[in-house]
Amino acid sequence: MKSIIQTEKIHYTYKSHGETGEEIKALSGVSIEVKKGEFVVVLGRNGSGKSTFARHLNALLTPQEGTVYINAANTRDEKMLWEIRRTAGMVF
Repeated sequence: MKSIIQTEKIHYTYKSHGETGEEIKALSGVSIEVKKGEFVVVLGRNGSGKSTFARHLNALLTPQEGTVYINAANTRDEKMLWEIRRTAGMVF
């Protein structure tokens, strides 16, 4: 069966808003494959990277390393961003 979501070793780090501006590793080598008809739950503590991961799945964020595919479209391909965002929604 075809993958509808596939991530390959994605990494994402951001700077804290504090005075130190320290780097915070939100995602480190996250890989997942979701096929049509499957359900996935992402669980974790506050600040564990769940929302950051979800933002990668609808191309609101691009991984600093690794690759994200939504319906075989690479989220780094600017020509595909509208299609990816049209098919992948989020509710917070």
